[in-house]
Amino acid sequence: MENKLENLIKTFTFLNPNPVVILNDSYEIIYKSEDCETKVFLEYIKKLKKIKDDETTDVLSNGNTIKTSKVVVCDNTYYISSVEKINSNPNNYEDPLLAKISFFLDYLEDGVSILKNNEVIFRNDSIFKLIGMPESKKDSEHYSTYVKHNSLSKLRQIIENEDKGDLVLKLHSEDEGIKWIATGLSKLILNDDVYHIVSIKDITDQKKQEEEYKAQKEYLSHTLNSIGEGVIICDENDKITLFNEVASLISGVSEKEALTQNILNVIRIINETEEIINYIQEENYKNDDCLLFSIDGLIRHVSLNISNIVDDQANILGKVIIIIDISETKKREKEILYLSYHDILTGLYNRTYLDHEIKRLDTKRQIPFAVLMGDVNGLKITNDVFGHDAGDNLLRKVSEILKRSCRHEDIIGRWGGDEFIMLLPNTTEEEVYLILKRIIRDFEGLEKRDSINGLLPSMSLGYGVKTSENESIYETLKVAENNMYKRKMLSSESIHSSIITSMKTTLNEKSNETEEHTNRLFDLCNKVGKRYNISSEDTSDLELLCMLHDIGKIGISDTIISKPGKLNEEEWTIMKTHPEIGFRIAKATPELKKVSDYILYHHEKFDGTGYPKGLKKYKIPLLDRILSVVDAYDAMTNDRVYRKAMSKEEALKEIISNSGTQFDSDVVKIFLEELK
Repeated sequence: MENKLENLIKTFTFLNPNPVVILNDSYEIIYKSEDCETKVFLEYIKKLKKIKDDETTDVLSNGNTIKTSKVVVCDNTYYISSVEKINSNPNNYEDPLLAKISFFLDYLEDGVSILKNNEVIFRNDSIFKLIGMPESKKDSEHYSTYVKHNSLSKLRQIIENEDKGDLVLKLHSEDEGIKWIATGLSKLILNDDVYHIVSIKDITDQKKQEEEYKAQKEYLSHTLNSIGEGVIICDENDKITLFNEVASLISGVSEKEALTQNILNVIRIINETEEIINYIQEENYKNDDCLLFSIDGLIRHVSLNISNIVDDQANILGKVIIIIDISETKKREKEILYLSYHDILTGLYNRTYLDHEIKRLDTKRQIPFAVLMGDVNGLKITNDVFGHDAGDNLLRKVSEILKRSCRHEDIIGRWGGDEFIMLLPNTTEEEVYLILKRIIRDFEGLEKRDSINGLLPSMSLGYGVKTSENESIYETLKVAENNMYKRKMLSSESIHSSIITSMKTTLNEKSNETEEHTNRLFDLCNKVGKRYNISSEDTSDLELLCMLHDIGKIGISDTIISKPGKLNEEEWTIMKTHPEIGFRIAKATPELKKVSDYILYHHEKFDGTGYPKGLKKYKIPLLDRILSVVDAYDAMTNDRVYRKAMSKEEALKEIISNSGTQFDSDVVKIFLEELK
């Protein structure tokens, strides 16, 4: 009821330019306007108590008219008395409400329209100016054509169903086109008549500004969403008012969820112990690398920059927060740092890092400081024979063994090429010797599955120990290197021997060549060779040639070597490379170097149709011409994966038929004689 009464007072004080007094049903003054003469009213009230009419009019002593109306609000009766000055109703309106307030309404800048029982009884001049209506059209019929149909429907709905309401409507102005108006409706009952007082204000400029602001906001939003940085705007209470898509991606919080939230609940910056930092209180906070704990549980590296939004008087209106996800950048930095300090092939530390650590650890605290150096055996021959992929696999295998054999605190790295180094701070000579023995034991314990193309990895190792502060660590390195090379030289024969043995074993496993085959070859070749009076040195070379002429086959795929049927053209091309592979093996092995050319030419034919060089007749070395005949005979008279053995007679017939073309006819003649 109090609200109804307040609305009643506001309506009359707003619309009535005259002094007003409102009485309750006990004739007590509950409201009076400032320009009201209380003394005059008190005299009038005494007279009013005797009057029971709903409306009465009297004349005051000063000649003004006082009019009183009885109004019922929520079953409560009120008397509203207003003093109407002489000539205050120049339009002579018959309606009691208009008679009181029309003079005042005509001078308002805002439009006012009054409906009585749903019929328009008044429009002030401001309305006609608003719609640009000429004097000739000032009637209800023409007026309704200016307001859009849907707007009229909304207006009528409020009038019919509501006591009051506010609407923003669209109308067509005669002179300026479409306009926007804000309307406010108040309901008033006077003398049992229902009045609706409609205030109308032109808000076209305001709407245009709103549209411009909306367009600018959409443009700003589009711009902010198109950049690669998270942008957040907060008000003076740290509540989020703008949250772009990148900020949503970084934080894991959607724009809808973030708006109106406190920034600290959405963008959670944590320290190393994962405690949330109250960064928003700091003025112009900036951190190029901090940790953000996102809602999806991820911790991201971000760059955070906060700036205050201030007005002309330096009042802080809010804050702008710029967030950049630098997680990928940090990851790349770590990768670059890793690559700058690690050997890409083995994953161990590289020379750059080792040099840095040597200088860093070269202090009194680290003495005794041991350095263990190792050189991979057989890397050159592995690269030459099997290619650098096999050599890389050998280095990787060696690095695995070193990591497994050394202590956790030891620093292991690739010094360069086939050399590795281990830095062992606070390690005595006895301790480094035990580590060396452990590494050797691990290499000796390797099994066939650890081999690289049939070769088991091995290393030559040496160490040095710095025991005094006055000693140079680089001298210690030199001692370790010298000891390593001494050990390599002392064991070089056994190393090469083990390599050759390993290759022979691999060859026998791949090609089913047996020691008996080698012995048969040498027995027959030696007999033919003696007929040519070859020297003892040539005899020794002939024995090596019989033993290792097919050594290049260890570089050929098992599927080709062991294929039971005939090789296709591509496979045969690959198979024909084995003399060159064998040549490279022999060149890389001191003990085999002298027979390298023999291995290269052992598939040449007397007529020049052989491979790989196509040599003719006597340009083919004698030992190769002898081996060619004997090896062909032995191959034909023994089983192979692709065929059964021939009889000796059939094999000899084949040898004779190819004499002078595939074979040297003189060698064939001597071979036949020796075979008898």
